[in-house]
Formats: sequence, structure tokens, C-alpha cells
Amino acid sequence: MIKIYLEDISIIDSEAKFNAYFDKLPKYRQDKILALKNEKDKYLSLLAGKLLSDGLRDLNLYNYINKIEVEENGKPYIPGNPIYFSISHSGTKAIVIFSNDEVGCDIQIMKGDTISLAEKYFTEEEQNEINNSDDPVKSFYKLWTLKECYMKTSGKGLSLGLKNIDVYNKDYISKSYVIDQIYMVSYIARDR
Repeated sequence: MIKIYLEDISIIDSEAKFNAYFDKLPKYRQDKILALKNEKDKYLSLLAGKLLSDGLRDLNLYNYINKIEVEENGKPYIPGNPIYFSISHSGTKAIVIFSNDEVGCDIQIMKGDTISLAEKYFTEEEQNEINNSDDPVKSFYKLWTLKECYMKTSGKGLSLGLKNIDVYNKDYISKSYVIDQIYMVSYIARDR
């Protein structure tokens, strides 16, 4: 089972709506939002928290909302793992994905210097894949987001080293797609 919640911060169109959503979030999520300096980041974090709450409610697991803990590396989880989830946001979008097994998601705006990043963080084979693509920017972001997903799924984060991540690992299923012509969205889930 994979269930995806994706939304734009434009749904939080007033301070009253921000406060209404904020008041419904668990304390750990409220604290995370309050610690952010940038207003847009606060809205994105709030939106991610709202999507997490919505998903748990839809899955009849809302009673777990206040039981969520955060691992040492920052990965949120529910003790006992009745459901796995992953959160990401970029630009004006937030995404939360739920699965009955380990899962990771990432969303990125497709912009910036992809060549120097690819040279620094991707294997030679991955760089060739990007350079031989009909759309090198799209190919770069597909690989980038899949690597981010894998780091989130494993719970090891950057300690894995981006060049060491095989995005075509056969133990996982993956999907990538473009939304609004500027966002790459990817997810991976354990294939058992």
C-alpha cells in the first residue's frame, strides 16, 4: 500500500487558517515550526504536518499522531511501526507518503547548476546517463530525488554518501514524475 498526499501552501491563505492547522498538530511538530526563522519554511512545515495528520486520519491511525518520535538523524517514526511515512517539501509544495513498509519520498524544484552537483555526487555511470538523456535536467533531478528517497528510507541520511547509493536497487520499487512542469517527485518503498 502506498498513499500520497501532495499539496501547495496556497491552501493556507490566512493567519487564521495557519493558526487553526497549527493548533491541531502534535507538540513536536509545533516546536519544529516555531524553531524555523523563514516564514515560508514555517508554512511548508505546517503543511507537511497537516498532510501527515490527514493521512493518519484517513488510515484510521490518527490516535498515533501524538506518539510520533524522531530518530537521532531527524527521521520521524511511529514506535512499533503500524505504518511508515516520509515527508518532503520544496518551493511551495509539501508531500507525505505512507506505506506498510519502509518508504522515502522527495520533492525538488528543478533548477540550478546540475552539472557541478552531478560531478560531485554522482557516479560516472550516473553522469553518463544524465549527459546522454534527452532532458539532462530532468534526468539529474530524477536521480537526485531517488537518492534522497533512499537516504530517508534507510534512516542513515548523508552518512551513506550520495555516490554510494544505487537508485536502481532491486530491493525497492521506485517512481518519479514531474508536476507543474518544475517539480520532480520521487518515492521508493521496500519491495517485499
